[in-house]
Amino acid sequence: MSHSFFLFNIKGVLKRRDQIQGELDSRVDALANKRTEKDLFSEEIGKLEDKVECANNALKADWDRWKQNMQCDMRSTFTNVAENNLRYYEECLATWESFLASQRVDRHVEEDSEDR
Repeated sequence: MSHSFFLFNIKGVLKRRDQIQGELDSRVDALANKRTEKDLFSEEIGKLEDKVECANNALKADWDRWKQNMQCDMRSTFTNVAENNLRYYEECLATWESFLASQRVDRHVEEDSEDR
């Protein structure tokens, strides 16, 4: 009986050892997969960081272009307003000069008719 007990005991120990070895193998595989996933994630993160940097550069370029366009638009708007005001005041001045000239002519005509 001692011999069969010994074999039974060895079978139990071997079975337990196989379970532990299986658990170790699965954990090693899981760790290897995690390392592979980590490498893949690191690669993906690197690509995404590059894309973000490109997007930031594009945004900065768009922002700079927008500021330049805005400055040109504002300059153009103010110039147009100034030109319109200048034209308006020149027309007003011409109207007043014409009115004053007509008053002088009317005064001279009245003075001439009084002299006669």
